[in-house]
Amino acid sequence: MTVGVIGLGEMGHGVADRLCGRGHRVIGYEPSEARAAAAAELGVKLADSPREVAEGADAVVILLVGTAGHAEEACSGPDGGLAGIAGKTLVVMSSLNPHFVRELDDRARNAGGRLVDATLASGRTAARDGTMVVMTAGPADAMATAQPVLDELAGQVQHLGDRVGDAQTAKLLTQVMMCVNMTGMVEAMRLAAHLGVDPAAAARAICASPGGSFVTENWAFLRDYMKSQHVENNRKDLRAAIRLAVAGDVAVPVSTAALYALRSHWLDELGGV
Repeated sequence: MTVGVIGLGEMGHGVADRLCGRGHRVIGYEPSEARAAAAAELGVKLADSPREVAEGADAVVILLVGTAGHAEEACSGPDGGLAGIAGKTLVVMSSLNPHFVRELDDRARNAGGRLVDATLASGRTAARDGTMVVMTAGPADAMATAQPVLDELAGQVQHLGDRVGDAQTAKLLTQVMMCVNMTGMVEAMRLAAHLGVDPAAAARAICASPGGSFVTENWAFLRDYMKSQHVENNRKDLRAAIRLAVAGDVAVPVSTAALYALRSHWLDELGGV
């Protein structure tokens, strides 16, 4: 099949790599010349606009951009992806926010297409290997169209139900827990060093205790992997979660503390820049 990919950055490149490696054709759009060139080396056919991607795809167009502003630019106007989405399904793998994605769903249906909310809980390596954890939400007709592509990309799919936007919410919840654990682990390692306990031994002990988590189990990897762009991505999602909480008068003091602690902990102490 021919699959469209709008956004060929870190995750979009991993998705395109997986699909090309599995023998599928990929048509993609990426405004960055360097990223577009890297995707072309995989065999991706480069389009001149998101609309050309949508028109060139058989049934599924994947959206993988950084922010709601980027998504708006990619989807709107005469050259936007929604202009060519009629009869096809837009799979939103970007981490945006539930309200925006529901609005996008309305616009896709008005244009004769459908939308699946499909946020990611994995990185580029998992995308390339087809082992991603994908959280989905959307009606049965849209899910049926997207499923063959999801089967190629995901090792595990967590379906949240028919309501578009609920996968976005699940991603924000995931980010809250991830960031709280990350900032907590930095502080635990700082305290271990202060008290003269070997950090590696301390990390192993934590992993074997009720304090263990994905973060503690993958601490060595995360220390090397997490760079400034990843930290800012996490902070973007935390800000979105906090805004939704404030709008609903939900108290989230720990999430708020993690938002401010994450940058100083990670970038200053661990040299994540």
